[in-house]
Amino acid sequence: MRTFYQAKNGAIYLRNGSRSTKLSHQQIDDLALVVFELNDFDFDEYKKAYNTEIALLDAAREVIKWYDANHTDDIEIYTDNAARKHAMRLLKNAVMTCAP
Repeated sequence: MRTFYQAKNGAIYLRNGSRSTKLSHQQIDDLALVVFELNDFDFDEYKKAYNTEIALLDAAREVIKWYDANHTDDIEIYTDNAARKHAMRLLKNAVMTCAP
């Protein structure tokens, strides 16, 4: 039987029989798993476990959103300095907010 649970480290795991696999934040998102419904879910521990990953995914989404709004030619992403600089700023800010 497959079940999802939150470990003491705050991470979400999939238990399949006697084996457990830690899920990434992206996998949780892809599965549309409602973590708040897990037994004894602790949001503070969840944020500790996934803070960096969440911030980087959010930054990547912002980069994609900004790029889509400002570019029509896929080739431009490799030559457009403004796009690269903006992406690096977003990612740097995400990493800075995650630093301990």
